[in-house]
Amino acid sequence: MSVMQLKLTRHVQDMISYRSLSIDHIKKAVTSPDKTEDAYQNKIKVTKNIEGKIIKVVYCKERFRDKKNEVLVITAYYLEE
Repeated sequence: MSVMQLKLTRHVQDMISYRSLSIDHIKKAVTSPDKTEDAYQNKIKVTKNIEGKIIKVVYCKERFRDKKNEVLVITAYYLEE
C-alpha cells in the first residue's frame, strides 16, 4: 500500500502559521480520524483528538492517474476548549 500524499490549498498554507497548525496533526487526522463526516460537494470532514487538542480537517480525495492515495486539504483548525 502506498503512503497517502497531502496537497495543501493556498488557504491551508496561509492558515498553518496563523492558526499554529501542526502538519503532523493534519496528517494524523486524515489518516486515522476519530470521527468522519460527509461534507459539502463530496468533501470529507474529519476530527481527531491529539495531545489534548481537537483538530478538524476538511479535504477531498484527488484521483489523478496513479495518484489514488492523494488528498487535497481544504482547511484545518483546532476547536476552542
